[in-house]
Amino acid sequence: MEQRNPQHKSFLWHIDFEPFTWHTFYGEQCPPFVIEENKEAWRRYLTKVIKKHLKAEVMNTPEFRDIELQIREEKLLRLHWSVMAQMPTGTGRRGSVLEYAYWHSPINGLC
Repeated sequence: MEQRNPQHKSFLWHIDFEPFTWHTFYGEQCPPFVIEENKEAWRRYLTKVIKKHLKAEVMNTPEFRDIELQIREEKLLRLHWSVMAQMPTGTGRRGSVLEYAYWHSPINGLC
């Protein structure tokens, strides 16, 4: 029996090839052998390959777990820089940024 999504959300996916232009802001550029004449064949082939791998068992592979770890690390890094951007640059007193970090730390329970 297939696992149900505990979030009660479902997701759609699709693959498409679009011309690369100066205002394209998503996706990765295809290798030069993907051309207008064969882009539909590539789309169908990759859809077929993806469907073979889009299974719950894949989540237990080392490759998948490495990618999950990488994503968690990226999220933590974004959070870190977001917090750093909100910290004051100082009031002219030496150590004021460190004081702010100490007094506003979740460890102290003061924030």
